[in-house]
Amino acid sequence: MVLGDKAGDLQRTGKRYEMRNLDAMGYNAVSTDPLYKHIPFTITRRDDVSFGLFYDNLSSCWLDLGNEIDNYHAAYRRWQAEAGDIDYYLFTGERVLDVTKAFVRLTGKTLFGPKWSLGYSGSTMHYTDAPDAQNQLMNFIRLCDEHAIPCDAFQLSSGYTSINGKRYVFNWNYDKVPQPKVMSQAFHDAGLHLAANIKPCLLQDHPRYHEVAEQGLFIRDSENDTPERSSFWDDEGSNLDFTNPQTVAWWQNGVTTQLLEMGIDATWNDNNEFEVWDGEARCHGFGNEIAIKHIRPVMPLLMIRASMEAQQRFAPTKRPYLISRSGCAGMQRYVQTWSGDNRTSWDTLRYNIRMGLGMSLSGL
Repeated sequence: MVLGDKAGDLQRTGKRYEMRNLDAMGYNAVSTDPLYKHIPFTITRRDDVSFGLFYDNLSSCWLDLGNEIDNYHAAYRRWQAEAGDIDYYLFTGERVLDVTKAFVRLTGKTLFGPKWSLGYSGSTMHYTDAPDAQNQLMNFIRLCDEHAIPCDAFQLSSGYTSINGKRYVFNWNYDKVPQPKVMSQAFHDAGLHLAANIKPCLLQDHPRYHEVAEQGLFIRDSENDTPERSSFWDDEGSNLDFTNPQTVAWWQNGVTTQLLEMGIDATWNDNNEFEVWDGEARCHGFGNEIAIKHIRPVMPLLMIRASMEAQQRFAPTKRPYLISRSGCAGMQRYVQTWSGDNRTSWDTLRYNIRMGLGMSLSGL
């Protein structure tokens, strides 16, 4: 069982899974694979003992849990990685819970968030995509009050940064939201907190793209020193390199000046699968250059850590709240997560409950 946010039943025996962070828009909660997270951790229950295996490798990998059958071999299971070492941890315990607890002792406990993060949180792309986004959002406050709907937070979709349908992180569209601080204060006065959507990829026509490129803050192409180019939001863009300390500083400045100082309470770290198709694209690697294919799942982890540090510095007396769609084992130290961009159906509801259980057993 487990493997993080996998589709289908919790019982994984007889199936084959891939770990490769992917923006799986509209996925089938019964069968789609891979999804958003990289957590190659399994738990097996046999007789009166449970044991877990965690493969500590960040390259894309595959786990065959009895799907493959060979006439010349007894039943077997197989783990295969695109690159890297075979490092794994074995956990044993009487109960499944004991194994999860041991895994969490290795990867870290869940972030202790603020009380308001447990309440109802509203969210829709419709409001922020509307030409009068601020009015639509303010009307949400009125409707909650009118219908006596208790609400503690609202997830601000990325439409607040949009120009002609494209998204530009840290770039408020003041035609749609002319007074961000006034809007934020209205939410606070009503007892609601705001979490704003942010993305780690800058489209090629982003107002600050060339500034960021000149500073060398993007992941670089495998063949030259130009920024890598990837498909993103119906266009092309370049992914930020969070293994570069200067990128982290730039990002944290954006979180602080464009969100927190505008009254935003939390960050919603989204579209952070780092789908860079050039696996040899080069990352700074904190001074030791490394190909993205070796560290892809750690990029969202570094992104969300950067966001959390910015929030902690801005409000040191408050418990931070963050959300992230993608990540790897240990992401629970910094953020909460969710089941991603699924389909609206009863099957989705049924199997996303199982997915949630799988994520919980994986420490998330």
